[in-house]
Amino acid sequence: MSILAFARLCLAPLLATCALGACRDIFGAGGCDHTFRDPLFVLQTVTDARTGAPLARVTVRDVTIAGQSVRAEDLLRGPTRNVKLESGELVCAGDCGFGTAAGRYRLTVAAPGYQPLVVELDADYARFRGGCPSYNEGSSVLRVQLTPIAAPLMF
Repeated sequence: MSILAFARLCLAPLLATCALGACRDIFGAGGCDHTFRDPLFVLQTVTDARTGAPLARVTVRDVTIAGQSVRAEDLLRGPTRNVKLESGELVCAGDCGFGTAAGRYRLTVAAPGYQPLVVELDADYARFRGGCPSYNEGSSVLRVQLTPIAAPLMF
């Protein structure tokens, strides 16, 4: 048998399979995508620790995952909610959501007139559906209370 005949014999089934659209399953390309339907976590409420009043605008900065620093803009890849990037910080208007990488997070939540609060949480999606395609959904929820900065006493 010639080399050309041998190559035809070996490649013919593979090419026929690809023609039927199964190459994506064989080579990992194509329609077997993974999506994130929700942000990893949602900063659902940030309130005044004294009054319980919700804060309309807060910033999130100094984010680490498992002790490794993360750039704020990297947290905006994937689904987000009510969040934008300003001067390297995430700015939340009301409840906000971001992130896709599950893990141990440490971040600072701040607002003008309030003491910044360092928060640690283990964030993961509530549901994973495997197969082809696959997805994650169901955000971890974070609620935070910020303490107002005391006004200086005037004598």
